[in-house]
Amino acid sequence: MALSTKRSLPSPMPHPAPNPGRRSALTTHPASFFEKLTGQRNYSIDSAYKADIIHTVQSVSMTYRQVCSTDTNREKDMAKINQSPKQPAAMRRKQLLTSAQQLFIEKGYRGTSIEEIAQKAKLSKGAFYHHFENKEAVLHALVTEMGCNYDDSFQILFRKGNITPMDLLRALLDAHKTDDLVEFNTMIDLWVQARRIPSIVDSLEEEHRAIMTEVVKHMDRSYGRTTAARAKIAQFTLLFYNGLAARKATKPDAVDVNEQLAVFADCIKAWKNCR
Repeated sequence: MALSTKRSLPSPMPHPAPNPGRRSALTTHPASFFEKLTGQRNYSIDSAYKADIIHTVQSVSMTYRQVCSTDTNREKDMAKINQSPKQPAAMRRKQLLTSAQQLFIEKGYRGTSIEEIAQKAKLSKGAFYHHFENKEAVLHALVTEMGCNYDDSFQILFRKGNITPMDLLRALLDAHKTDDLVEFNTMIDLWVQARRIPSIVDSLEEEHRAIMTEVVKHMDRSYGRTTAARAKIAQFTLLFYNGLAARKATKPDAVDVNEQLAVFADCIKAWKNCR
C-alpha cells in the first residue's frame, strides 16, 4: 500500500563533526542516502518531492566534501610552515644532532623526547627516524663525532710507523680543538650521560680497544719488547694527555704546554731506562 506524500519524514540523527578520515553517509550516492533516511527501500513518494530531497542531499554532500578538503589542506599547509624547507640529508642530520645536543645539555638525555628533538630542529618525526633509529643512536653519534679529529690524527700517525710516546702525545694535542671551557664542559657532560647507557659504553670501549691496538702495533719496539709493555706506555700517554687537556680547558693560563711536554719526555726516558 502506497504511503501518503503528506507523511512527514523521520527526523535525522545528529551528524557527528566532520572527520576527513571517516567515510560519511553524505559521501555515498544521494539515492542510497535517501533510502537510509526514509528507512525503506520502496518508499512511495511524489517524484518531484523526491527529486528535491535528492538535490538537497547532493548540495550538502558537496559542501561536506569541500569542508573536509579545506581542513585537510590547511593542516598540510601548517605542517609545511612549521618545518624547515627541504634541505640536503646531511644538513638535516646536522640539525637534529645540534638540537639534540642543546636539549641533552639543558634537560638531560632522559628528560628529552624524540618529538622535542624533531620540533627544535624544525623537522618531522619521520625525518628523525630517517636518520636515527632511536634517541640512543643520536647520543652515540654525538660522542662519536667528538672523536673525529682524533681519528684523522691517528691515521696520519699510523702511516708514519715506529711512533714514539711523544709522537702520540703531540698527535693528541694537535687533534685537541677544545680549549674553551664551555665547549669542554659540554663534551664532558655528553660523555658522562653516554657512559650511563650500557650499549654505548660497550661500543665506545670497543672503539678504544681498536685504537689502542693499532697504537701498540705501530709503536717503536724500543719502548717495549712485548705488546703488554707497549700497551702500558700507550695508556700512560693517553692518561697524561687527558689530564693536560682538562687543565688547559679549566685554567688555560696555568698551563705551559712546552713545559709539560718536557716533563713527559723525562718520564718516558726514565721509564725506558728501567726496561
